[in-house]
Amino acid sequence: MLAALAELERRDLLATLRRCVGLIGRNSLFTFVAQYFVYYAGFTLLHPTSSGWWPLWMITSLAVIVTTTALWGEVRGNRWLTVGLRRSVMRRSQPQAIS
Repeated sequence: MLAALAELERRDLLATLRRCVGLIGRNSLFTFVAQYFVYYAGFTLLHPTSSGWWPLWMITSLAVIVTTTALWGEVRGNRWLTVGLRRSVMRRSQPQAIS
């Protein structure tokens, strides 16, 4: 495994893998929801049968999930998924007026 990682690093492919994993990590909630729709909703509607085509289904589904996650990251979609913590912290850091 270390030899494989060293070879990937030598070919500069490990940086690409790190970017992909980082993208999924930063957008993990969106990735989770995308997985749900692809694997539970999408595959339930398509009813794929067990065959030799499963590797193609898996690669296609991963491509859809990673592509939509990348688009979500590009439009900075996570800014819409917040509980308002930043606003709350900013409000508390401002000095209070003394009456």
